[in-house]
Amino acid sequence: MIHLQAVVALAVYFILSNYIFVTSVAHPNIYISFFVPLIFGTLSSFAFLYLFSHKDFFHFIANLEKEEEKNENKYLGRFAHYGKIIACMFVSAAGGPIFLALTIRFLFSDDENRYLIAFISILIPTLIMVAFAKGFIKLIF
Repeated sequence: MIHLQAVVALAVYFILSNYIFVTSVAHPNIYISFFVPLIFGTLSSFAFLYLFSHKDFFHFIANLEKEEEKNENKYLGRFAHYGKIIACMFVSAAGGPIFLALTIRFLFSDDENRYLIAFISILIPTLIMVAFAKGFIKLIF
């Protein structure tokens, strides 16, 4: 049952995040196109970072972490030689807030400011992704 909850939560999150990204990038206002994915990504990263830190209270998160650990290790192995924060940015761009939260929890100790690192790691990739997507939409239409 817990495994099913983790899969459903993951599926709902991915559908919602893709919907929010596509609709915000398609919006003609550049500020909405940038700030909506930035806010959603930041809040998602903070939420997953909090949940992974308190997984004894949220049992389905332990299952979700176990499922995503293989992909997170793959991304981390590719980007680890760039430095911790830049690796977090690459993981954020390639894998999204779930992988970012796992990477931050793995790379940075509890006493470091994980939420600031998450915000910085979301900010720059969001800017690049939105710029690329807006440019691609203008190229097509």
